Amino acid sequence: MKAMSLNPSARRFFRLLATALALRVSAAIICLLVGIAAVHQYRVTYDVHGTLIAFPEPLATAYSIRHLGVFGNPFSTLNTGPSTHLAPLFPGFLALVLRLFGEGPTAAYICEWSAAIAAALLVATLPLISQCLGMGFFTGVLASVLWLVAKMKVFPYWEATYTSVLVAVATCMFYRRLQTAQPFPRSKGIPLGFIVGVLLLLTPTVALVLACWLLWLLRKDGLRSFIGFNLPLILIPAAMVLPWMVRNYIVFHRIIPFRGNLGLELSVSNNDCAAYGIRKSEAIHCFDKIHPNLSINEAKKLLSLGEPRYNDLQFRQAMSWIANHPRRFLLLSRERFVAFWFPNEGGDPIDEVFTRRVEPRIQRILVYGTTFLSVVGLFLLAVRDTHVALIVGLWLGIYPLIYYFVQYEDRYRYPIMWITFLLAAYPVAVLSRRINTGRKFQRFNA
Repeated sequence: MKAMSLNPSARRFFRLLATALALRVSAAIICLLVGIAAVHQYRVTYDVHGTLIAFPEPLATAYSIRHLGVFGNPFSTLNTGPSTHLAPLFPGFLALVLRLFGEGPTAAYICEWSAAIAAALLVATLPLISQCLGMGFFTGVLASVLWLVAKMKVFPYWEATYTSVLVAVATCMFYRRLQTAQPFPRSKGIPLGFIVGVLLLLTPTVALVLACWLLWLLRKDGLRSFIGFNLPLILIPAAMVLPWMVRNYIVFHRIIPFRGNLGLELSVSNNDCAAYGIRKSEAIHCFDKIHPNLSINEAKKLLSLGEPRYNDLQFRQAMSWIANHPRRFLLLSRERFVAFWFPNEGGDPIDEVFTRRVEPRIQRILVYGTTFLSVVGLFLLAVRDTHVALIVGLWLGIYPLIYYFVQYEDRYRYPIMWITFLLAAYPVAVLSRRINTGRKFQRFNA
């Protein structure tokens, strides 16, 4: 009997199916290899002598939750009572770790590995994130390689590492939402609504960007369709944040949606002795005098007034100082702008690379280089896809605004650093694609 032969269309279908499957498997293998490399780079060793102390502020708050049953006491100098100095989610996570694993080496190991896994997950999925945003798989692979070569930090006792993963996922989901034609099923907005709620309870500085997303959808869909299709993006975050707001109202008798520390941060960052960054402020002993985390007098004042009134007082002092010292304020803001985009602890990015070397030199060089190159990448992306360029542009333009007015720390940029690396890799990927296309064209004409 003759073997059954497939018609040309069927053969073409199976070839395409096999090619698609091979590409998926190859992509999965590449992401897995990148993830393994990232886990190896961020690996944590078990220190039998390790322990967790009530510092920095998230850990101090976690200790208070664990031992006193109070979300508060974030400062190491004195128990100052209930607090909204921090958003609730990350201290709550640390308190859970303390409850389950104690305060010794196992708890420290869990905290450090959790952050390491989050960082590795971000690096491993950069190719998929890049593909989702239309920048191509290769762009994400190149960005992952640059990230690993730069040996980017992990922050086990701050929320920045976890926020970066959620920001990346939310950005991809929002882009897919924009690409979906109406009618848009409400159920598909539930995952994005949940992630938005988690972000608000983890890092409230994302709120302005998320508000811009809602305004974008309102303009795109119109009021009636917006209400009809996007209710989960409003109701789910509102339901998640509401218990925290109710707690704050019961405890402090005022509405505090996320955090109540703006007055303190502005006052500490804008005064006669303030430096542009926390490390420099600590070096000149300014931070020691004016922040309740190190100043017992300020901690006693906070305890006496209560946290909301203390923050109100600090806010008025900051506004008064800014009004009376506009030049100094602008200088500090300029230095913080530079430090946010070109991280440095000494006030001079060039000196940071060639003299101080606080971080590995290659890290500073790559971060500075990718920052410059990301401008080119954003321009090229805007030419190809305005929506993606606007989405990442909102993160780059709006998210950092508050950090230009408060003391610099290198962790502040971490949640959006992946965007810089992707945008920097994009021009390289575009150039590589054009070179390959040119070579194929030359071979075709030969």
